[in-house]
Amino acid sequence: MKKSVLFFCLLLAFSVNMAAQKVIVQVSGIKETTGNVLVGVYNDAAAFAKVGSEIKLMSLPAHSETVDVEIPGLKDGEYAFTVLHDKNGNGKCDFNLLGIPKESFGFSNNVKPKLKTPSYHDVKVNVADGMIIRIKLLTF
Repeated sequence: MKKSVLFFCLLLAFSVNMAAQKVIVQVSGIKETTGNVLVGVYNDAAAFAKVGSEIKLMSLPAHSETVDVEIPGLKDGEYAFTVLHDKNGNGKCDFNLLGIPKESFGFSNNVKPKLKTPSYHDVKVNVADGMIIRIKLLTF
């Protein structure tokens, strides 16, 4: 009987620790209230910032200067977040002739890229339940 109770308690504690998290990504610096705010979530360095390799991709209308995007269902662990203000709603980042983004973007930890996309290591964060990740958009 005691072993059964102990086993149940351990199982319950483990399941609570592994429960899905709800994370809010608060995106600020939206200059125009057109298009959508896209948030990509990654959990693998090899897949980071590659189109179509997100484990989650959320989209919300850019209705104000700050938008809160809820990311449900994340388990405990490290994740990297990318944000794009897709002003024209085409679902991708548009670039000028020099390869410079025309649309605002951002990364978790508010990493500012130099000449290339930052590394997963620089952008990753440890997720906790109810966490708010604040990302300010950059424009070049």
